[in-house]
Amino acid sequence: AMYDVGVKLKKVKSATDEEKEQFEEIYSRKWVELIHTESHGAGFCLNPSFHSALACEPLLPLDRMQDCQKNLFSRMRGYFHDEEGAFKRARAQYLDYMELTGTFCGEDLSKAAEMAPHRWWHAFGGPAAPDLAPFATKLLAQVQVAAFTDGVWERASFVHSEKAQTASRLASAKQSMSS
Repeated sequence: AMYDVGVKLKKVKSATDEEKEQFEEIYSRKWVELIHTESHGAGFCLNPSFHSALACEPLLPLDRMQDCQKNLFSRMRGYFHDEEGAFKRARAQYLDYMELTGTFCGEDLSKAAEMAPHRWWHAFGGPAAPDLAPFATKLLAQVQVAAFTDGVWERASFVHSEKAQTASRLASAKQSMSS
């Protein structure tokens, strides 16, 4: 969702250059703050929609991208905790994915915008990355569910907030006065 906001911000024509710069600064700060957990950082690295081959400019500063890759390798190490060989193969497969070398090709990457990231890895990652694809599919499915759940909890917290309760009381009072 944050990536989509960035794309839409670049298309805004009614804002002045100064307003666009302010929007861009707020967006960039939020984007970097969002990828603070190990799972979100790892998910960012594996999301084919964010692959550098599709981006016109870097989506994250280099130091933040390196942090995300550290998070990815940490999550991979946990997933392959007792299989050092599988971890090393998955890491090599990730590097092939990032460089679009080995059995990865850019043609499959073009389909990334049309499907959920975990579905892309399920459809295209398996042949190219037999060790990495199951991990990527599982991780990206979790991140997607977590993002959806955060939205649900946010809406639920509003329903039970003082502001919502006040609005409900005012609506009830207004309705009883009109009856």
